[in-house]
Amino acid sequence: MHLSRTIHIFKAVISILFIFILEFETMAKAVEYSSNDSLLVSEIVILGNKKTQKHVILRELTFKTGDYIPASDLDTISEINKNHIFNLHLFLEVSVVGQQGVQNNISFIIVVKERWYTILSFIVELADRSLNEWWNLYDHDLKRIEYGLVLSQQNCRGRNETFNGLLQSGFSQQLLFGYEIPYFAKNQKSGLLLKAQYLRNREFAYGTNISNELLYFRQNDFIRNRMRLDVEFSYRNKIDNTHRFNISFNKDHIADTILDLNPVYFGNKQTNQQYFSFTYVYESNKTDIHFYPRRGYHTVLEFSKLGLGIFSDVNYLNMNALFAAYKPFSERLFYAGQLSGEFSSDKMQAFLIAPNFGYHGIFVRSFEYYLVKGQAYILNRNELKYHFFSTVINFSSIQLPKFNRIPFDMYLKVFTDNGYVYDNGNFKHYDLQNKWLISAGIGLDLVTYYDMVFRFEYGLNNLNERALFLHFKKAI
Repeated sequence: MHLSRTIHIFKAVISILFIFILEFETMAKAVEYSSNDSLLVSEIVILGNKKTQKHVILRELTFKTGDYIPASDLDTISEINKNHIFNLHLFLEVSVVGQQGVQNNISFIIVVKERWYTILSFIVELADRSLNEWWNLYDHDLKRIEYGLVLSQQNCRGRNETFNGLLQSGFSQQLLFGYEIPYFAKNQKSGLLLKAQYLRNREFAYGTNISNELLYFRQNDFIRNRMRLDVEFSYRNKIDNTHRFNISFNKDHIADTILDLNPVYFGNKQTNQQYFSFTYVYESNKTDIHFYPRRGYHTVLEFSKLGLGIFSDVNYLNMNALFAAYKPFSERLFYAGQLSGEFSSDKMQAFLIAPNFGYHGIFVRSFEYYLVKGQAYILNRNELKYHFFSTVINFSSIQLPKFNRIPFDMYLKVFTDNGYVYDNGNFKHYDLQNKWLISAGIGLDLVTYYDMVFRFEYGLNNLNERALFLHFKKAI
């Protein structure tokens, strides 16, 4: 009965997602040019790209030299292509202007202001999931601080390639290296990502209590070691659509003490676990500004096979889907909504791998203090936002052009979320599994440059709990 209900819930989520997808795809295809008066693109001029190679910008355009475009849609085309270039995350400012010439010719002038691409910084981070958790649940204990060095080099060789390196010590120790090449073929459709990560902890969450609150174990020696190697191939056949194929190797080890505290941490009652996994992701992002959209829609479909038969430690099949829609009601009033779901094939879920509410931004707001594990989940989020403030602050005393203009946008919002985590195995007797989690609240979003978003949200959930939360990325 429970398994049947899970399957029905997941099928319903997937069906709703595909209905939304088909509806929006149909709407997108229905947008046709409304005029027969065509302009010939005679020239594309790019200015301000001191490092970025020209072909990286040309790749994002919906037109090329020699194409004809409708004169009546010139403003729309300019705005769409401006957003495409901005979504490369390489520029602080972008303008795309069409200048009509003689004999129905048009030249496009593209002006960009490049970001600062090399970031070497000393980081101080929390071992906990959020500032609220560290401050309220762990009495802002300074011993729970992690510190390290981060090197991020964007736009390597002017080709939008990215190198990331992390050396972290303190509460946890971590070493990470990654290099992403978005275009390694002449057609600029194929990409490659290589990443290696090693992490070890003196303390970590090994489980939850019956109330779904995290349980931590700490020791002076390192009690968990994790290693992951990734090779990912991507194929971007259209500007908005990307296919990703990832193969990873995972190797984990925990101390005997952890196995005594939670025998299903790995699921195999062993202190070691290793497996290969394969993941396929299809992503269609047709939003205007990716890091804080105000119109458009975003679709993600993912299939993962954890355990490829080389080792017998893990054998899971995971499927998840996400659909988000953004609609402006006026110049200042906006709606954002999201529906997502995940299903895992194994009834007796391991704590480490099971789908969950509580990490990576997947939770019903106002339930941030909890971790809810299970075999499947559905999540719905909704926001109504009012854009009440917008300005650009100029710092004339700062001589660096990449830092002397800072835009600020503020949005007041109301939100409501609901979600359901199903389990009939290891987690079925916990308090928050197999029941609806519902919340509502008000908030303030502060959006500024370098893709930074600060969210202040005060919410009430159906456990009658109220709290103010701070987050550093968009909710939907």
